[in-house]
Amino acid sequence: MNHLLLAMLGPCLIASVQGSGAAREESIGYQFTAGQTISYWFKIEWSEGDRTVGYLGTPMLQVKSISEKKYPEILVIGRLRKWERPKGKDTAHFRDGSDIWLATRLVLDKSGRNFSTKVDHNTEALPFNMKTYIKPTGMLLPRLPPTDGSRIGRSGSALLFEKHPQAGFNIGLLKTTKGMEQDWQEAKRLDSGLVQVRREVGFYTTEGPKMSWSYVGQTLFDPKQGLPLSLSATFTHIAAGETLPPVVIVARKLEGPEHDKAFAKSKEDWKLLPKSLNPIEFHRRPIDLFLPKHLKDASEAKPGERYGYQGEEHRHWLVRVVKAVDQQKVRIRFEGSDEEKEVNAALLVIIPEEKRPR
Repeated sequence: MNHLLLAMLGPCLIASVQGSGAAREESIGYQFTAGQTISYWFKIEWSEGDRTVGYLGTPMLQVKSISEKKYPEILVIGRLRKWERPKGKDTAHFRDGSDIWLATRLVLDKSGRNFSTKVDHNTEALPFNMKTYIKPTGMLLPRLPPTDGSRIGRSGSALLFEKHPQAGFNIGLLKTTKGMEQDWQEAKRLDSGLVQVRREVGFYTTEGPKMSWSYVGQTLFDPKQGLPLSLSATFTHIAAGETLPPVVIVARKLEGPEHDKAFAKSKEDWKLLPKSLNPIEFHRRPIDLFLPKHLKDASEAKPGERYGYQGEEHRHWLVRVVKAVDQQKVRIRFEGSDEEKEVNAALLVIIPEEKRPR
């Protein structure tokens, strides 16, 4: 069966912030600069019969630009190759054809919230329906609480939706089970000055057979660099009362020669990137606009005219109107990438004459 947590059911506890009161809490957040490159060694492993199997890679992050609102646009070359090792043996062998790829484009705020529409690829290859609760990018770059002594998140009742892979969107083939969901992040400053970020994500059933899924990760975060340094995590699953072997996740930031080697490898990995994952959004043309005037509706949008478009990424992009779809929506084409999408015309802004590209 495939599992999907679709929605919280009832009242839930959200964003509980706690402080010890022993010392003044300091804000923490991700920090990036244009042109920066960052790499990690990243491994996921679990037991499968008489073998240990998993995924291994050295994801590379390249900061392409920083928006006027300080949101970095990051290219990620994150190929994780599947490997296996017979128990009692020291040598592991890679298996081709089942790579996991991290989301190839990120647009992050200070807390690590991602506004890009790109997602991790082939996460269904992870065991125990792990992808429903946590994905590799979220492990490597966790959401951060606002300060080094705070705890944020949510918990409450939820529904677990189960469906067979062949079910598609046929609601009649779905089964629902009631349970409790949680997703918490807690930060604690250590004596070394580093910050330990603990994340707990999970779900357990409150009816039917006893089942649960739980991810617990400890990230060591450097507030001066504004980056994670290491990760140690486990994902556990209880099915019908039986606790299955855990999935173990570890990662660490690479420096010096190790980083240089990962950078060189990322160029080779890029050649193997499936065409469907190509982040053509990097070809979009950004435009800096301050308090621009928005269109009221589609009647004001002129086909062929250039406008600025600000969607979910908190950044203006240069677009042309293709046509009006209805009174509220228009179809636009991004300059540079040639992507087309339908958007609310009120998200289009007029470009002042002095800002118009020549």
